[in-house]
Parts: sequence; structure tokens; C-alpha cells
Amino acid sequence: MAFTWSFFFFFLFAASSLGAVIHGIAVTENFVLMAKFAISLLITTSITLFVFLSLYYLIKRTCKFNPVFFAFLISLPAVLVSFFQGKGDIIIKIYQFASLMFSGSVFLFVFFKDKNLGATPMVIGVFMTIVSAAIQFIGSLSFRFFWTFDHNGIFHLIQLAGLVFVFAGAEYLEEVNPLKNAE
Repeated sequence: MAFTWSFFFFFLFAASSLGAVIHGIAVTENFVLMAKFAISLLITTSITLFVFLSLYYLIKRTCKFNPVFFAFLISLPAVLVSFFQGKGDIIIKIYQFASLMFSGSVFLFVFFKDKNLGATPMVIGVFMTIVSAAIQFIGSLSFRFFWTFDHNGIFHLIQLAGLVFVFAGAEYLEEVNPLKNAE
């Protein structure tokens, strides 16, 4: 599953990079719209991969299909519907929240069932991501530390810390993965 984890983190990196471009460089409105679509697709695909990965550690079976391809196939319609229905981010946010809650619950179950310590940082990372999303949604929080961080900046700071936990959990889960050589 290391291959799938690498796609998970690559998609998040690509979405973050595109976000930096549209927030940091003067670009056309058309480019911003296309970039936001791409960012939504990358993040939604990444979260869908996270669901696949959580299920993989729960059922402990190798995949007979390419989870990256299927995550893309599941995510694309959700993103297309949200953009063309005019609902924008809300449909995607609901999907992402439900997916994160499900994956976090699965990793919590994996921890209690298998005593797998790699699941602990996963649960912490998911919790931090959900908290950061709530802060971003509230929209009125800010603080000053060298410069002012608005609600979006706070979201990204907490989410980055959460991703460090997810990365640590992925490293540990792969290290103790009994199926690692079966893939």
C-alpha cells in the first residue's frame, strides 16, 4: 500500500501547491475557477483514497484493483455535480467530512481490535483535520504571530500538523503491515 500512500500525499501536495498559486499570484478568474475544480478533485480523490486505505488495514486483504483509479472514478462525479449544480463546496465538504469521520472511526477500531499503534496518529490526524475545517468554516477566528493568520491560515496550520500525524501513522502501519510482501 506504500504506492497508494504516495499518491495520497502527492494529491494533497498538488492541491496545496495550486492553492498557493491562486492565493499568491494574480491570475485570471477563469484560471482560478479551473484551479478550484482541480483542487477539489485532488482533495476529494485523496480523501477517497484515505477511505480505501482505512478499509485495507481493517480487512487486511490485498487489493485486486487499483485504488487510485477507483478513488478518481468515485471522486470525479461528486466534484462535477457540486460544480455544475452551483452548490460548490458544500456537497464536497459534506462528502469529505463523512469520509474523514468514517476513516477515523475505522482507524480507531483498528487500534482497539489489533492494538496497532499506527492507527493512533491516524485518528489524531483526522481529528485535527476536522477541527481545522470547523475553524475554517466558522470564518471569524484570527491571531497574530509575527503576522496575522486569518481563519484560512489557521486551518492550514492545524491541517499541516494533522498531516504530520497521518504521515507518521502511515509509516508505522506500513512497517508492521503483515501483507506488505504479498502486494
